[in-house]
Amino acid sequence: MKRWKFLILIACVLMLCLAAGTYTMWWKHYRVATLGTFAGGAQQIEVYVATGYDSALLGLGVRQDTGKTTYFPLYASVSADLGISHVKIVMSDEQQAIWVLPSWQGKPVIGYYRFGSKTCMTYWGELEGYDVRVPASCGGGVGEFPPVPDHVTTVLDAEVPKDSGSWW
Repeated sequence: MKRWKFLILIACVLMLCLAAGTYTMWWKHYRVATLGTFAGGAQQIEVYVATGYDSALLGLGVRQDTGKTTYFPLYASVSADLGISHVKIVMSDEQQAIWVLPSWQGKPVIGYYRFGSKTCMTYWGELEGYDVRVPASCGGGVGEFPPVPDHVTTVLDAEVPKDSGSWW
């Protein structure tokens, strides 16, 4: 009788471990929707939303002239909806930098990228680029976004799909 209780206890512990492992694995399974692409300098820029079971991420993919793409996560949410209805990307008239402007109030800029740079100013501060669209974690330094100049060109005005990540 004691042997059965022990086996049932082991089975329950294994099931709990598997359930916890499955939850942490959800972010590794995500879908990507490209909101738009445009050229900036010698680079091709992609704006994308990656969505998982219960999270979403807005990011930039910067394809260098060497063919390598570097990814910069700009903003993330712990729900499948980013809470942003539109994203506008504006470029300086000198075509040296872009600003990412969300539709919601309170934070007028959530991303700044200077063409040719290895870093991007984001919601988390200044980040170096990643080799993957969705990194396991993000962290950067403290910094402020440069002000948006008076004369800019809108290079992308994209609608962010509502509840873009719902898997149910």
